[in-house]
Amino acid sequence: MSPSGAGLPPAAALVAAVEGPCAFAGPDRRVSAHNAPFGEWAPRHGQATLEVRADGAWLVALDVPPAAVRAEALAGGGWLLFPAAGGSRGGVEAVTNSVGRALDRLSTSIECNVEMALRERPGEHVAQALRQALSTVSELRALRRQVAGIGPVSAPAALQTLDLAALVREAVMALSGPPPVRFSGEEHGCVVRAGREPLFVAMAGITAALCRSLPDDGQVIVDSARDDRTVRLRFQPSPPGPGAAAGAEVDAFRRVVEAAGGRVVATTGGGVAAELPAYEGSRPQGAGLRGTVLLADDDPATLSMMGAVLRRRGFAVIEAANGVAASAYLRTHSASLVAVISDAVLPGRSGVELLGEVRSLLPQLPTLLVTAHDEKVVGGGPFPVLRKPFGAQAFGESVERVVGQGS
Repeated sequence: MSPSGAGLPPAAALVAAVEGPCAFAGPDRRVSAHNAPFGEWAPRHGQATLEVRADGAWLVALDVPPAAVRAEALAGGGWLLFPAAGGSRGGVEAVTNSVGRALDRLSTSIECNVEMALRERPGEHVAQALRQALSTVSELRALRRQVAGIGPVSAPAALQTLDLAALVREAVMALSGPPPVRFSGEEHGCVVRAGREPLFVAMAGITAALCRSLPDDGQVIVDSARDDRTVRLRFQPSPPGPGAAAGAEVDAFRRVVEAAGGRVVATTGGGVAAELPAYEGSRPQGAGLRGTVLLADDDPATLSMMGAVLRRRGFAVIEAANGVAASAYLRTHSASLVAVISDAVLPGRSGVELLGEVRSLLPQLPTLLVTAHDEKVVGGGPFPVLRKPFGAQAFGESVERVVGQGS
């Protein structure tokens, strides 16, 4: 269920970003928003009512037993809800940590895109505005460090089973632009155990930092490889730089990799490489073993929820916040796509137009249109449609149907 409906307080739009199960109940005590993990923890309580009793707080719904929750009241009205058992972290900490990680990703993306725009030698007025944007990003990062310093100590990121080759593609695509990056020597089965979100942010930061140091016609070459014991991921500027890569981005990358039992080494020509223990465990979470899904939606909460559901089902995900970016990704990643899922209404280009492009270029590729509007209003066309709002289970089942029909 998308938590961004009209009239909801800001806290409701944040639950999708919280890593563990989290829901929002409004002043009327009805659950009006929840994230994907909550939908999996209590799949039949998406429209439950919060009741506070002498024996604790409970979610009550028809035909299912009550679910015990921890309810944390919000100053603006309503409650954040977490499972009562299991040691989940508190509402304020869970939300602020999630927002902090989102700010890290956005700052890196903005900085990289602005630097690339400056390399195009714009007029002085435009260049001055771009430099001011860079200054603002620096101030944002400084404030972020200060808040982190006075806030609660974050627990170490939970280790997940990840395909490094798939995850680095997602991290680079988050920079948009598109950045001057070429993937080379990518191998399947580069599976490791690491914290997904910190590694995602660190890889995007490394890429952005190396892109900023390139000459006008340069590229960053990203390659991954593995042997029986080690997965190696390398970021190499081409042409080679003057010296070994350094800076805050490398330090952040090193901390994340070392937390996963690996190491970061400098390569000749100003590059950097990570070496992590290869993992031969169970099915990777977010490994993309089933292929890549292009996902387009301008609502960050809905995009996050849908992406989380797809990764849990074994897909790699390329996320686009507008129709123009989605169209670009469609053309650059067509060989690896197994489905395209889009909101009907997008900035720049509608989702209906995007799926029409899919039908023209790749007529056998499965598609799914999601929308809160009547099909007559958006001109849905001959595409399967999933009506908003929807929960994680309904979305996952719809994806399985369209992918199954296309295989």
